[in-house]
Amino acid sequence: MSVRMRSLEPVKRRREMKTIGFTIQSTMKNAVVVGPPLAGAFRERPAKPTAFRKFYERGDFPIALEHDGKGNRIAWKVEIEKLDYHHYLPLFFDGLCETVHPYQFFARQGVHDMLEHGGAKILPVIPQLIIPIKNALNTRNRKVICTTLKVLQHLVVSADMVGEALVPYYRQILPILNIFKNMNINSGDGIDYSQQKRENIGDLIQETLEVFECYGGEDAFINIKGFGISDLWDRSHSSPRTHSMKRCLSPPPSPNPGLRSQNCTPCIAAGGVSSRQGYGESVSPLDWMDTGRLWARRHPKPSSS
Repeated sequence: MSVRMRSLEPVKRRREMKTIGFTIQSTMKNAVVVGPPLAGAFRERPAKPTAFRKFYERGDFPIALEHDGKGNRIAWKVEIEKLDYHHYLPLFFDGLCETVHPYQFFARQGVHDMLEHGGAKILPVIPQLIIPIKNALNTRNRKVICTTLKVLQHLVVSADMVGEALVPYYRQILPILNIFKNMNINSGDGIDYSQQKRENIGDLIQETLEVFECYGGEDAFINIKGFGISDLWDRSHSSPRTHSMKRCLSPPPSPNPGLRSQNCTPCIAAGGVSSRQGYGESVSPLDWMDTGRLWARRHPKPSSS
């Protein structure tokens, strides 16, 4: 009995068809539903050419690079107190977007030098600084955001009434902070060296909000809560009523010994505490980098009981 063998034919693969969901094509057997495109909220945006780079290459800044045993620093050719802050301070803030040397170094160090010696000249320039700050945060670059947050902390404590002047501009600053507020590094039982270098975005945002609330006056607290940052904010402030008034009697450290600082708004609302309090401790001007961390150390989280 002879058996007839069938010829082996190659099996044709079913051709997949990529379709969008909730369409007639998506119900077919060979349809593969493609999800929505990524929003790209955390994707870095390339920064546009800054005016700071243009002015630096043209030689319009009275600065030079000086090397010493402690590292590099800016050698100012004129006294910082005599500079026109309406002209130079917005330009240096515009350079916060820079990530290339030497523009990056001169912009960041120049901002801190001018804030340290600005005094009463800083407050009138606040409206001109909002767009450069917003542009720096909108780059979504992690290092640029960390640098901008440190600059914001220094800006708030650099002169009197600056914190209150920033409150109307929270709508330009806080939305980006709301995106990155939960971006913390989970290293398990390992060592997170970014805490020592102050490069953890989540922690820096928490410190910045605390400084904003402490120096922003009576309207700062409600404005911060109104931008969807309440979950993060409630970790250190359970509520205005349960906030411990005794923990805020010591004002946050300031780089300017003559600066009069504020209490927290929940403490003011609790009654019995003035909105202004004298500066009670001598802090070196170099301590501005640790402003938020020192203040948070003095204000532990209120107990649940």
